[in-house]
Amino acid sequence: DIGHAIAALTFAAAGLGWKTSLLADMGLEEVAALLGIFGEIGPEKQEPACLLAICPADETCSRISSTVVSTFKNLSWAGIPNSLSPEHVEWLGIEKAASAAQKRESDYFEKREESEKEIKSGTRAVSLLKASNSRNQLDPEAVPLRSIIRGRRSAIEMDNSAYMEKETFYAMLQRTLPENNPIFNTLAFGSFTHLLLFVNRVKDLLPGLYIFIRKPEEKEKFKAAIRPDFLWEKPKNCPSDLEFYLLLEETLHSFAAQLSCAQRKVADACFTACMLSEFEEPLNRFGAWIYPYLFWECGILGQLLYLEAEANGLRGCGIGCFFDDPLHETIGLKGLEYQDLYHFAVGSPLQEIGVITLPAYEK
Repeated sequence: DIGHAIAALTFAAAGLGWKTSLLADMGLEEVAALLGIFGEIGPEKQEPACLLAICPADETCSRISSTVVSTFKNLSWAGIPNSLSPEHVEWLGIEKAASAAQKRESDYFEKREESEKEIKSGTRAVSLLKASNSRNQLDPEAVPLRSIIRGRRSAIEMDNSAYMEKETFYAMLQRTLPENNPIFNTLAFGSFTHLLLFVNRVKDLLPGLYIFIRKPEEKEKFKAAIRPDFLWEKPKNCPSDLEFYLLLEETLHSFAAQLSCAQRKVADACFTACMLSEFEEPLNRFGAWIYPYLFWECGILGQLLYLEAEANGLRGCGIGCFFDDPLHETIGLKGLEYQDLYHFAVGSPLQEIGVITLPAYEK
């Protein structure tokens, strides 16, 4: 959800000629002070997540001084949070994860230089992609950004007879490449997420299981980490600059739905993307505080796919309920090198029966 919010703000800012910047140099204690939740204790305490700075696109978003943080710590805050339920519901696993992933202010500076070197290296490795990636992308003037953002909805049901064009599908994948889309500039520590795709109905693409490697240097690592009998065949109609491969040719829509808590919309979608994140390596390199960040990137990708779907007359739906371990077992993934963190389905929506559609905004 945090990732979706980051992307929503970033898209909205971009439409106004602004940009967002994740204030990654701040520890969670400092963020809590600025949000007025510093020092909260007990079962109903609120957890800080992150801060985004919004500024003109041609300016640098500066960090917040320690003096400001100290001033906020001394303020008297009014009001109490609304109660979400009559009594506290314990989620011990969530509380342990939140405690373990606390970020200190110094964590950013300890890893910043190392991360920036890696990002630059990865960008050089794929710099040749930029020129060719524009040919299949939707004309940005064709659909107004305002109408796409305001019209975005989550699909409740999808048409299991509808197909999407392969050009649209490939353009969506190209949009998710971190070096081609300014939306990913908000990510301060680089990209770690790749897409495992259950393709059900894309014209001129065989139904089956595919993988899209968003960082080319990860291909051989993935090959070594998952089942050796996978095909790793690039479709004939696939743009040469996409690391997109068929792993298994088979009709898998029912199985994909089972993995996503038996949600029918996953079976009826044109495709479902399972977001596999590099996991063990970033945790070892940065520390436990990077854990939430991996989910944020997945949310940013989900929001991007939402808007891409709307712009192409389709509809998306975030799938937060899914079985990660069975997916890992299916592809032969062992250990913690990669982990399944989020699913997202894209297809043609069905009109919701019994629902009245009214204008979302007054003119």
